Amino acid sequence: MRVRTGSAFSLPVRSTAYDRILIDGGTKYKVLEALAAGAPVVCTPLATEGLNLVDEHILIGESDVELADGISWVLRNRDRAASMSRRARILIEEQYVWDVILTKLEPWLDRIAALPRIVDGR
Repeated sequence: MRVRTGSAFSLPVRSTAYDRILIDGGTKYKVLEALAAGAPVVCTPLATEGLNLVDEHILIGESDVELADGISWVLRNRDRAASMSRRARILIEEQYVWDVILTKLEPWLDRIAALPRIVDGR
């Protein structure tokens, strides 16, 4: 089987303390960016922790075998994987684009802007 570049995105993140220190914060962005780009995503549960993703958006594998099976499924079922990717892209556009995020932050930013300012330490 010939694999095209960009056919799938796999993020096999483990839950060791070492891994969490090195990549935990940026992992979520990698998953969101891959989904926004329309790539089918196969990853561990840790990679999606805290994100509003379900089985219709991504494939989750907890072991190397499950991850490999997920990647194989994506390569064998391109139409179904593309459909999964389209659903994920819709979710990204509805919940994770900057316009949506900033709208949620506006009340908080307005409160901060209304706080008294300290001038010259007073």
